[in-house]
Amino acid sequence: MSASTSTPVRSGSLPNSSEDASPTSINLDALSPASRAIASGQAMTRVSQALAGATTNPTTPRPFSATHTSSSTIAHEESTRIRNDALLPSSPLTQRQINVDQAVVAARGTKRLRDESEEKLKEYVGLRENQASNNRLFAELLRFQDAIFESGLMAQQKKYELPEDLKTEIKWHSWMVALAPELCGYLGSGPSTAVYDSMRAIGVANMPNERATADVTAVISAITKKMNNIRNAIKTILNSSLDEKNIGKRYVTSVAKQLAQKSRIVITTGLLERMAFLRTWLADLPADIDAEKFWTYADKKLKEYEKELTPIKYAEKMRGILNYDMQKYERQPEEEHIQNVVVSASQIPATQKICMEKAKAKVRTGHHA
Repeated sequence: MSASTSTPVRSGSLPNSSEDASPTSINLDALSPASRAIASGQAMTRVSQALAGATTNPTTPRPFSATHTSSSTIAHEESTRIRNDALLPSSPLTQRQINVDQAVVAARGTKRLRDESEEKLKEYVGLRENQASNNRLFAELLRFQDAIFESGLMAQQKKYELPEDLKTEIKWHSWMVALAPELCGYLGSGPSTAVYDSMRAIGVANMPNERATADVTAVISAITKKMNNIRNAIKTILNSSLDEKNIGKRYVTSVAKQLAQKSRIVITTGLLERMAFLRTWLADLPADIDAEKFWTYADKKLKEYEKELTPIKYAEKMRGILNYDMQKYERQPEEEHIQNVVVSASQIPATQKICMEKAKAKVRTGHHA
């Protein structure tokens, strides 16, 4: 009787042998959540590879075999590889973020905290891994803090309030910008921005910190409101000067003096020209333009002049409008001559000069007419 020639199979050659150093033999409870996920993913990959007939060492060449090189086998191995790759975490950082998000929910429950508290809890959980009891305690503290905030017992952030002296500065600087002959438009954010920039350049006291965006917004809002009021005041004075009954108050110097008294500015030739320009278009407002749209129409005419005229032609245009205004609204004996009210450029106060400069939205470089 011939002896059996079969060779015993070593248990270590089997995929599930205890001799195989599989990651599944590691005590996962001793690892962090991220490490457990990675270890589990690797273990599942190794088992899948073994079951699919893959070698544990991909670099070891296989013996040539028609069975292994068949197209069906190659397709099967490729499919197995794709499934195994899908089991691996995309990266430790991604898996770590997933664990933090899950730990946050486990700590604070299904009800979200205030956004600020939610971020604090997420940061705390991320820094203190495997401390579930501490996480829950911190979540309770944040929940208690939220309840105090909602009850009003804890003081909320104080709303910024403009100091009275700052309100006064806004008033004067807004008038200076609104009456600046360099102003290229009366509507939009340009005038308010010019006032704000002027106050910054001059160094007005009690201006908010530039980084305190809410406070800066409050100041600009106050400026915008003041500019709206000033436009209405200018329009009221101009409308009043159109009334023939207002004898002694219609000449351009009288109009300018009324505005100067409200604004603490000195009268310049440029101011007279700008007031003559506004009054001309207010009196000759087209029939299809509503009176409430006057400032929109005035801005349109200014932009047309700047686009179509060179700086020299623009200056000539404004002088011509002033001469026309002086003829239409003649000076009365009690009204002052222009030369008696206008100051030279060297006599303009520094504050007014800065406001005039900031009022320039751009340098007039229009095309030739």
